[in-house]
Amino acid sequence: MRGKRYPEEFKTQAVKQVVAKGFTMTDIAKNCIRQGKIGHFASVSVANSEDAFDPDGNIPALPLWRGHGLFPRFEGLLPAILQ
Repeated sequence: MRGKRYPEEFKTQAVKQVVAKGFTMTDIAKNCIRQGKIGHFASVSVANSEDAFDPDGNIPALPLWRGHGLFPRFEGLLPAILQ
């Protein structure tokens, strides 16, 4: 199954709104309801497989490169419920 593709401008504006205005999940859900009434939230993180993982940030994180190892973390989908 292929996911819906959004234009780069849409994604850029969404990120700017979340970062600059500090929107909550409820605010985002209300804004996305125009796209559809069913949705899910996925938190995914990835790290370079050679990364030392320093939570204090003293060692800079290594970049991700196509074709090189990485560690994904995905804990499942959560329903995005408008409250």
